[in-house]
This record gives sequence, C-alpha cells and structure tokens, in this order.
Amino acid sequence: MGALNTAWGTSFTSFDDILVQKPDPEVTTGPMYDDFAAFAEEIVWEYVRVMKQAIVDNDPQHLIFTPQLNVGGYPEWERYLEIYADAFDVIMINMYPGNADYGLSADLIEILNDIHEVVLHRRTVWQPS
Repeated sequence: MGALNTAWGTSFTSFDDILVQKPDPEVTTGPMYDDFAAFAEEIVWEYVRVMKQAIVDNDPQHLIFTPQLNVGGYPEWERYLEIYADAFDVIMINMYPGNADYGLSADLIEILNDIHEVVLHRRTVWQPS
C-alpha cells in the first residue's frame, strides 16, 4: 500500500479504501494514469476475446467486424486499434473532422479519409439488386 501511495501521491489505508473512494485519474500522464490505462487495456483485451470467441463458436465461416467504435472525446483510443486488429477482420470507426484534435497522426487521417472516399464512391455506384 505504501508503494502505491508513493507512486500515486495518495494516502489510501487499504485496497478497500480505494474501492470506497473510487479515484478517477483526471490527468493523462503519471503513475495513476498509467495503472488505469493498463487496466483498461486488459479489460478491452478480455472483452474482445470473449466477443470474438462467441462469434466464431456460432458462425465460423464469415468475416468478423468490430462494433462501431466512436473515438470522439477519448485521446487514448488509438492504443486499442491493435487489439481490435489482432482479433477482427474489419475495424469500424466513426470518423469526424474533430478527431484530428484527439491525436490522430496526419498519415492515419489521410488513410482513413481515402478509405472513406472509396466507401462513399461505392455507395453511389453500386446498387444492390
């Protein structure tokens, strides 16, 4: 408990005390944030593992798409792309001009915009029979 309090700059008396106070890291750097981010990554990995297994168990012959991901407002979402890319055939992302404010690299924005243009073109050209 002492090492955690030293790292986080807190004064919890026990792990139960953490549960009662439910700290929320309001910063995007530092030991508390790093611990919360690592925990969030583990939760996403487990969610993806369970979801993919359920799909494969019930329908192993088709492409697997992610749920549609909304990336607005959360600057660290990009770290989860690798998790989704390892598990799914297609990653679906809601993209808006404001996403550039959340740390997307210019190259990634250009690639995603190119993909978006292709999809829009297909919608206007291809008509289901």
